[in-house]
Amino acid sequence: MLNVKIIMAKRFPQLFKVLSYIYHARLKRRVWLLNNTPMGTLVYIGANVGESVGKIYYKYSQVYCFEPNPINFKILQKKFENRRNVTLVNAAVSGVNGVAPFYLSDNANNFASSSLAKFSMARSIRESDVIEVQTIDFLTFFDRNNISVIDLLVTDTEGYDYSILRSMQALLTAGKIKKIKSEVVVNGKNNPFESVENYEHLFDDLLQPHFEKVASGWTELEEGKHQEVPSDYFFKDVMYVFRPVQDR
Repeated sequence: MLNVKIIMAKRFPQLFKVLSYIYHARLKRRVWLLNNTPMGTLVYIGANVGESVGKIYYKYSQVYCFEPNPINFKILQKKFENRRNVTLVNAAVSGVNGVAPFYLSDNANNFASSSLAKFSMARSIRESDVIEVQTIDFLTFFDRNNISVIDLLVTDTEGYDYSILRSMQALLTAGKIKKIKSEVVVNGKNNPFESVENYEHLFDDLLQPHFEKVASGWTELEEGKHQEVPSDYFFKDVMYVFRPVQDR
């Protein structure tokens, strides 16, 4: 099933997006809401134009989405302007409050590979422009918004996921984050970024004293399943659940 989705996404990207939107944002959402009540908090860092957010936001009573690219942020605003449970933040998450260069990618998919990290020569994607964006220290944001627990943290920041999680060390060890889904660089691949590393083994070392890795693969992960991604992929998705070693 995973291979079929990957083939569809590669060969027919626009059709895949339309079908995925209809299924997740319309049919699946309505069925889910008939049988469930939204609860908990979702934090989505690197929301892009909201395609992935749109598949899950309705399950949570409070949602915080971060997107530094001003062009994509305007699209997010149009999509979620009537969703009272969704708070949008036009900034990148990092360990400090301030500003930083943001490298816009030259791929056509809504600058999907843009990053705070400069691209290396390992991939064909290059920067089309560099802009200055606001950055946020998430620990400060967490306190100021009176967030008690994050039920699901999603990071999709093209290389900065590991750095972001390291800046949240206090929340990780205190059990303030129940589940994490992140995009990582596949172990053994040439580093696609110049200034940072985002390899899967770094996440394992950082998280596994307090978290258990329960799934891996591409995009839609299912707990208990670890699926290989195609050999030409630089990236994969991983999921961790807060579960200290003594509780396993």
